[in-house]
Amino acid sequence: MKKLLLIIALLFFVANNIFAQNNEMKARIEYEDAETAYQNKEYEKAITYLTNAEKLLGKWTAKVSFLKIKALDVVINYSDEWNDNTAELYRQVKEYMKYADKNKANVDVDKMRDIYDIEKKVNSSKQMMDETEAQEFKNGKVAYEKENYEEAMNWFKKAADKGNTNAMSWIGYFYYQGHGITKNHEEAMNWFKKAADKGNTNAMAWIGYFYKNGQGVSNNYQEAIKWYQTAADKGNVNAMSNIGEIYHNGGNGVSQNYTEAINWFKKAAEKGNVASMNWIGLIYYQGKGVTQNYTQAMEWYTKASNKGDGYAMYQIGDMYHNGIGITQNYLEAMEWYKKASERGMNAAAGWIGAFYHNGYGVSQDYDQAIHWYKKALELSVEQSDKASACNLIATANYDKKNYEQAMAWSKKAYETGGDKTKNTAKIRIATIYEKGLGVQKDKKKAKEWRNK
Repeated sequence: MKKLLLIIALLFFVANNIFAQNNEMKARIEYEDAETAYQNKEYEKAITYLTNAEKLLGKWTAKVSFLKIKALDVVINYSDEWNDNTAELYRQVKEYMKYADKNKANVDVDKMRDIYDIEKKVNSSKQMMDETEAQEFKNGKVAYEKENYEEAMNWFKKAADKGNTNAMSWIGYFYYQGHGITKNHEEAMNWFKKAADKGNTNAMAWIGYFYKNGQGVSNNYQEAIKWYQTAADKGNVNAMSNIGEIYHNGGNGVSQNYTEAINWFKKAAEKGNVASMNWIGLIYYQGKGVTQNYTQAMEWYTKASNKGDGYAMYQIGDMYHNGIGITQNYLEAMEWYKKASERGMNAAAGWIGAFYHNGYGVSQDYDQAIHWYKKALELSVEQSDKASACNLIATANYDKKNYEQAMAWSKKAYETGGDKTKNTAKIRIATIYEKGLGVQKDKKKAKEWRNK
């Protein structure tokens, strides 16, 4: 009996050992795949592979952790809300530091330097997250959302008195916007500097914004870059994107530099910044500082569209519409324009109307054209865009021979539009009177409208 039990125990041990060896081999494969993904700048894939490797090993290891920390550092927006990736990075950094303390002789100094730099950023992010959980700050946010700005300011000041840098930054924002108080950019700057001095990267980015746009200070791109750079070094993604924009546009003592611009845009884009993805798409589309490459433009616009960005969807629609770098396809263009219009792009709705109006890729349908032109009007903010939409509605009604509506919308276009829109609208009104289309012929009125 004892012999039998021993045999069973040995078999169990061997089975477990084989299972563990199999898992180690699988973990090694996952790690090698992670290395390849990291080298190809596919950081999200690398993180997934490394997570799988750690699960298969059933324990934390320095080798897996180091690469995961590096990959997470690339994709995390340290200035954004605390999320699963940030929490995982925080955990990995703590584990690596504990390992380094116990194994000083086995830890590479250069690797330790990398982890130490990342530790500073994630600790700063943790501090900002903790600050948002402070009761005074939370009370301030609740009051702000209810537009009770005086109460919000009182709560933020109480939080700021306790050293809450997020509250300091919000007070600066209140002075910038004039929420419940007189606008005062100088006072806003003072509060942003208080927060920045204590390491708040959003406040640093705001100071950069003030210098970039001449808000309460002289317009100074070099000073803006200095503040944006400080914030960017601590992982602030908006700061990275703004540095890219300054180099893209140039001026105010900064030379236009598309190579530098795209480098900064890519840093921000890797961390999920949609504006930077669109900037890169535009740079490749126009061929500024790089070889014009519509395929690359489409790839970057697609990345932005995958994050729900309407502008990127519109650009993809435009490329299909005009056959830019891709076979012209009106139906595909319309699908992208519809997606863009759902996200508030008035021009996209206007183009869908034009497709129905002219029968591009669909049967000509004036009612559908008018429907989409009206959608464009609803989405328009600028007066000139509203006037253009009114003009398009008038044109579709005119072509439909609904002259009463054509007249009414032409008058709206004339009342709200600029010179070009006014000219088109008045000629249409004059023509309606000249030909007696839905109204009694009246050459006098026609002449009056033509001479307006």
